[in-house]
Amino acid sequence: MSDILDIFMICVCFICAVHSLNAIIKNKTASATHFIVLVLFITCCFPIFCNYAIGYPEYKTIYWYQVFRSSMHDGTISIIYDIYIALTVVVLEFYAVYYDRVRSPYVVRSNIAYKSLLQNKGLRYLAILSPAIYILLSGNLSYFLVYGVRSSRYATDSSIGRITSMLILLSIYAYFFEIFSTPPKKSKIFFSCLYIFAIAWLQGKRFILVIIGAVFLFFYTRNGLTLRQQRNLRKMLPIVAVGIIIFSYWYLVYVRPMSNSSIDSIYDMLRVDLGRDDVIKYVIEKTIINREQIVPYAGSTFLSTFLFFVPRAIWPTKPYPHYVYLTASILNLSIMDIPAGTTPSWLEMSIANFGEFGFIFGPVSLLLLCIAVDRLKETTFQLIAVVLVCALLTQNIDAYLTFVVVFVLQLLIRKITARHKLVVLFAGKKLFSLGDYTDDDVL
Repeated sequence: MSDILDIFMICVCFICAVHSLNAIIKNKTASATHFIVLVLFITCCFPIFCNYAIGYPEYKTIYWYQVFRSSMHDGTISIIYDIYIALTVVVLEFYAVYYDRVRSPYVVRSNIAYKSLLQNKGLRYLAILSPAIYILLSGNLSYFLVYGVRSSRYATDSSIGRITSMLILLSIYAYFFEIFSTPPKKSKIFFSCLYIFAIAWLQGKRFILVIIGAVFLFFYTRNGLTLRQQRNLRKMLPIVAVGIIIFSYWYLVYVRPMSNSSIDSIYDMLRVDLGRDDVIKYVIEKTIINREQIVPYAGSTFLSTFLFFVPRAIWPTKPYPHYVYLTASILNLSIMDIPAGTTPSWLEMSIANFGEFGFIFGPVSLLLLCIAVDRLKETTFQLIAVVLVCALLTQNIDAYLTFVVVFVLQLLIRKITARHKLVVLFAGKKLFSLGDYTDDDVL
């Protein structure tokens, strides 16, 4: 029975993903929910396909994840998981199709430079160069001369890693803003290759390539594509996917080699990195089947996620981020003793916090987030919101707080410059202005 439902879920999600990809490529005002459907397919559905095409991960080298094996091979948990993921994807896809047919034809989106924080060239270039500037000022340049050695880079101060990651995300946002808000030039291809290489080197984590690809795809398709551009993009996407896998293999074998660099071990590690089926099934087993509590109380880690700005000095009992409790449960350790963090997912987090009600809360809350994203008219606002929703599904949210700050600043600038330009003066001289736009700034 579980095998039949696995196949059914794979087929349903695959059809939804193909439709979403076509909608993104063909329609520049398509629902942003299509991006979320693609993320769910890659992280929650494709790993189940790999179970049949390649085999179940055994986690022999990364032995601390062997706790996932029991839930992965459990038929009841697989049935619950398949229904949960299939319903979530179908609900989102139905809404996206409705939006495309009923509302998309009437959507008027603002140009990406419209009332933007980065419309000023000086601020834009400062944001692009901010990671390099910070690394130079922090005195840690020597640690960044070797690729991927994050433990050496941040051994003395872990806050350096958090700040660098935030600035890298800000830089990516600003760079592609520059690329798509200025006239096209052939030289941009060369500089983009250099930029992507530099950012990947500074970050030292494979997932940054996925973020770069997502930001590029969003800006590129939101500009509207000709039929030729659509065909070229369809040809390029499989090549890019294969390239990311090859890069991940090279990273795990040569940059940060595992103790066992066999194909099976690398496959296990890629499943942990790119899949979220493991943690979702694990939480279903612990919370629903075994009735064990992972978080302190219902809704606690949602509070820590959305009230991140409240200092612990003011709120001493503030819950820790969700990944802390998830990792502590997986490793069977105290939250103070965990050596690193396991990446959570919004869908798993909903079950851990609300039990059976989480199967309703997860999809419904995700749908409401997607509806809110589609209500944003500015392309830059939508990009930030889509990245944040994707981060909730696939990553620890901490580093993405930069996008929250940028989002709030963008909102403030839009309010302030609703009728007049915002001019910043220094010593009686104009430094820069924001809000100088014309009617041509609306697409």
